[in-house]
Amino acid sequence: MPKVYGIGAAVVIVGALFKIQHLPFAGPMLSVGLLTEALIFFLSAFQPHQAETDWALVYPELSEGYDPSTNDNRFREKTPAPNGLTGKLDDMLKNANVTPEALTNLGQGLNRLSATTAQLGQLGEATNVT
Repeated sequence: MPKVYGIGAAVVIVGALFKIQHLPFAGPMLSVGLLTEALIFFLSAFQPHQAETDWALVYPELSEGYDPSTNDNRFREKTPAPNGLTGKLDDMLKNANVTPEALTNLGQGLNRLSATTAQLGQLGEATNVT
């Protein structure tokens, strides 16, 4: 089948060359090339599927869950560290006295700031008019 693909591609390229160079018989040559390409696509639909090689059998480091420290390729669930990054962030927020109420107050303060800046903009426009 690869030989058919190569020969068909050559016919298509020659047909396109004839058309681009405005050589005689360019129309029929391009038609032959495109029909050849259509036939090749039709034939490729019936080509048997080849099994893919599982390279993880040869190179265990390609397998999912590979642990290079133990050279083990069995999948293991990673258990989160009890005091990982999230735990440290929780501790930091707790030490800084950042509570849900404090975050709510921050949101309300930002809303008030936004309203105040809008009013200042209106005041500036009124000043420009007078």
